Amino acid sequence: MNALSMLRGMRTVVDAIVTAGQGPGPAALTVAGTGSGTDTCLPWPVLHQRARSMASVLAGRGIGPGSRVGLLADTSAGLVTAIQAVWLRGAALTILPLPDRTRRPGQLAHLLAILADAQLDLVVVDEGSGDAGAALSEAVRVMPLSTLDRAAAHAAPCPAVRPGPGDLAVLQYTSGSTRAPRGVPVSHGNLAANLDAIEAVIGRDAVDPATSCWVSWLPPYHDMGLVGFLTLPMSRGCPLV
Repeated sequence: MNALSMLRGMRTVVDAIVTAGQGPGPAALTVAGTGSGTDTCLPWPVLHQRARSMASVLAGRGIGPGSRVGLLADTSAGLVTAIQAVWLRGAALTILPLPDRTRRPGQLAHLLAILADAQLDLVVVDEGSGDAGAALSEAVRVMPLSTLDRAAAHAAPCPAVRPGPGDLAVLQYTSGSTRAPRGVPVSHGNLAANLDAIEAVIGRDAVDPATSCWVSWLPPYHDMGLVGFLTLPMSRGCPLV
């Protein structure tokens, strides 16, 4: 089998999260210390159904195959649900670095540089983004994550759009510490191959929902946080804290 045939036969992350979202058992996403300091625990099948409803809301806002959505939000069950929803619409995502509380000079300029390059159709922001969301709204359409979540509560689940291996899954940006941030396009084929390669090295038992639980402190705008410590366990239905 040649490389092209292998790529065509590869499952995408959408195929994997749909399968994981239909699985039985207690495997869940737990986000520690959110909001009032209490933990949020959401079984993967429940989160997946919410993501399907959120995908319906995105569809109503014109998001679909070929769209690009930015996510500017702190780590939460809502953010992970939005990540699934974007992929379920066949759109690509960029996780934007959340401005920290020190308000260091240049943070907003850094975000605007990414916006100018990424050509995003929509940016979803949470309350933790502070005044960055308002500033970004001058350059791109912005939707609060809370608004998206509330609308999803009254929306019917949306069928998953199945992307091809060559379709864009993630537009990942470099840190911009030495030059302007640069976007690295990651196709669904790239992402699936990366996830399969990680699993091949660490072993199937490491992502078996019955025997493993993952813990991560990495932010999802970090590529290892997004791919290795969020998308991998999420796509395998493995418990994640």
